[in-house]
Amino acid sequence: MDTRRTVTMMAVCTGIFALWFVFVSYYNKKYPQPPPGSTQDQISSSTTPSTNSTTQGTPTTGPSSGPSISPGLRAIEIPGTFGASTVVLGSPDKSVAAMQVFLTPRGAGIEKVVLNEFKADDGKPYTFEQAYNNHPNSEPLATRNVAVNGINIDLSDAPWKLVQSDVRTASYGVLIADGDKPIAKITKTYALSQPKDPNLGYELTVRQIIDAVGDRELNVKQSFNGPTEPPREIQRGGDLVVLVGFSLPKQKIDVVQHATDSGDFKAGAAALDLTQNGDQRHAMWAGQVSTYFNALILPKVGDDLAKNYSVHAQALNPDDSENRQVQMTFDIDPLTVKAGGQSSVELTAYLGPKSRGVLTSTTNYYQAFPRMYDIVLVTRSSLCGFCTWDWLIDVLLKILQFFHWIVKDWGLAIICLVLLVRTILHPLTKNGQIHMMKMQKMAPEMEKLKKKYADDKEGLNKAMMEYQKEALPAQLFGCAPMFLQTPIWIALWSALQSTFELRQAPFLYGFTWIKDLAKPDALIDFSHHPIPLFFFGWHLYSLNLLPILMAVATYINQKYFMPKPTTAMTPEQEQTQKMTQGMSMFFPLMFYSFPSGLNLYYLTSMTIGVIESKIVRDHIKAREEAEKAGKVFVPIAATRGKRMGNDSFREQPQPKGFFAHMMERLQNWVEEIRKDQNKGRRN
Repeated sequence: MDTRRTVTMMAVCTGIFALWFVFVSYYNKKYPQPPPGSTQDQISSSTTPSTNSTTQGTPTTGPSSGPSISPGLRAIEIPGTFGASTVVLGSPDKSVAAMQVFLTPRGAGIEKVVLNEFKADDGKPYTFEQAYNNHPNSEPLATRNVAVNGINIDLSDAPWKLVQSDVRTASYGVLIADGDKPIAKITKTYALSQPKDPNLGYELTVRQIIDAVGDRELNVKQSFNGPTEPPREIQRGGDLVVLVGFSLPKQKIDVVQHATDSGDFKAGAAALDLTQNGDQRHAMWAGQVSTYFNALILPKVGDDLAKNYSVHAQALNPDDSENRQVQMTFDIDPLTVKAGGQSSVELTAYLGPKSRGVLTSTTNYYQAFPRMYDIVLVTRSSLCGFCTWDWLIDVLLKILQFFHWIVKDWGLAIICLVLLVRTILHPLTKNGQIHMMKMQKMAPEMEKLKKKYADDKEGLNKAMMEYQKEALPAQLFGCAPMFLQTPIWIALWSALQSTFELRQAPFLYGFTWIKDLAKPDALIDFSHHPIPLFFFGWHLYSLNLLPILMAVATYINQKYFMPKPTTAMTPEQEQTQKMTQGMSMFFPLMFYSFPSGLNLYYLTSMTIGVIESKIVRDHIKAREEAEKAGKVFVPIAATRGKRMGNDSFREQPQPKGFFAHMMERLQNWVEEIRKDQNKGRRN
């Protein structure tokens, strides 16, 4: 019967945990936690992005000004002979440039970006910002169209011509003609930054100038593609997100994020209008990011950084929830261009790593308004983010970097960090163990009270309240290590799961099966042919060993080192204890898809905790046995035996030093309190 009850309760607990896991996944997708310094404002999704193209010469609704223009507007080539239409900015030599930008005449957009410093999982140079497969005209930063006095002209397939190029700049041009007469010239120039600090070499400036070459005033509205998403880095949900930074008073940035696998981009959902947040604050910049890479666009219209454009996002394949491809669009508000005059729009793109070393460089460039990209460095857990402190994350990461500087291995640095944290908290852990053992010994006293007041409920409650007042300090001491370690665990959870330096970092210099601390340890990899599981549509991508070892360590700790009642347990207590021990089997499920660096920290901490618990408990038991045998004597200054000249009271040699003397005084004080308590109990 007991076995049947245990199995039933375990099944119920498994079901509850599974439902909790589904709830947390749904919560994280529906209400993703913004990065540090942000709020959780929901963005309205009522406005759809501008269409990619319309039939040339077909009037569209919109503002109109100036003399009427015939519906025969079209894009034509700039006359003259030019060089190749495809060009590469930068250099494959990382000492010359941080990246290579491949440009294409299709919408005068980006074909791809290669970051020289980093590698993809296949060992090739890291490549991103490419057009989506099976979705033409999705080239990043391509000019989608312009509307001249309300007439929409498709520029995605226009005859853009390369009119100038060198190692770091390139310009494309196209003419807008009314019939055969040009009325506007569009010049689009890409410029790769060439800073003295190599960390600042990940910015690309795109400037589009419209010149009114005729004798008419023009009203021009422009539309650009936004960035495409970086390649997926990890199998966990929430890896790819659309990120928007909103301008706040006092030159602050508020960030809102939308996971691409969330319901915001499901089939039938309207395109997200990301222009303003719930407080009517305008978007300062927007883009798409992964756990380790950013593609962020900061528009500038004329001299204004914001309020002159709108930004939208919509999934191109909404039915594919695991591999959605989100298209972003930046629509510039209509600009008036006087006859013979010009107007300009500038987009500044950060196409680089989400690295603390880059985004917090000494120049303070990326940390200053209006960028402030450093606030996206840490990924927070949505349910625990309120107790994740930035200063604690910074301290832990600096300590981790210091250990890495010494041992030259990020896995060993994580283990060193565990040792440091455990050492600092050891006094509290030891006190907690002592008080837990004291509480364990209080169980017989509680049983005596129950028997004594078996027929007096009011008297029992009063006696138990009095007795629990004495036990309260023990409970507080017992819980103190857990309360103090919880913020550290949450901070490490937030930091380690998005620490760029752990990406592709092996454990033990590559001599173990753990080749990437930013991903599950994958003793056996099934990623090419995931094994479908029979619940919630999950798939098994690998056999991960660290979570299984964590379950073993947890079981050993609960089985042999958790306090046990000194009296016979009731059937309910036995079932509760079995359920508690069975909880260790949930660890493989909870931590299975976590980064191996995070699991390595938890496993090391848990293993050290088991060893520490055994040493402390063995020491306490040995001391208690020695005290019972009369082998331990704690000297008290100016003892009565010494004053009476009794040689049987011999003091032990006094330790030297101020610190040792203070510790001795504290120990004597605690011993006197303990003796007074024992006397009170006997009375």
